Amino acid sequence: MGDLHSGLADVQVRGTFLPTLLPGALESTVFSIFPSLHEQVQYVQEPQDFSFSAALGTAQPVLDLLVPGLQLGPGAQFEGRLDSRSFDLSLDARLPRFAYGGFSADSMRITLGKTMDLLAFSLEGMGRVASDSIALDGLYITGKAYQDEVGFAARWAAADAGMSGTVNVNALVQGPRSVAIDLEPSS
Repeated sequence: MGDLHSGLADVQVRGTFLPTLLPGALESTVFSIFPSLHEQVQYVQEPQDFSFSAALGTAQPVLDLLVPGLQLGPGAQFEGRLDSRSFDLSLDARLPRFAYGGFSADSMRITLGKTMDLLAFSLEGMGRVASDSIALDGLYITGKAYQDEVGFAARWAAADAGMSGTVNVNALVQGPRSVAIDLEPSS
């Protein structure tokens, strides 16, 4: 258990949390969805079972050191949970401002939940989402992964030209370096 309160962020962690082992636990949790990746999963590991919440303040100087180019506006909020024994994971992020690698968004929400063999996720850009010369006023991506199948759908509306579109994709994970992708009817 721990709390951190500073101008950078307010963070609360409850439960068994081993930060140095976190990357491996997260990787095994995600890979556990896909039977074709079972050799990549570490089934025996130190147990981690924690929940967390974080609210960012003026964290940009730290972000510049850890992930150069990533910008998160003050007020970004994160909540989540990880259980490394059952491979359960959840994340809810509310980002008033996000920018990285030419992509920026005002007011974005990311939701992810994994339990048993199912992962569901969504990303919603509630404000303007832009990448170089493209600007969208509405962006919504949703999807799920179950067994070796991944499906997602995206819809958007262009900010200036009154255009909109949808993309529907299904994929089959065949191994660590092999994925078959099928573009479904889209507009």
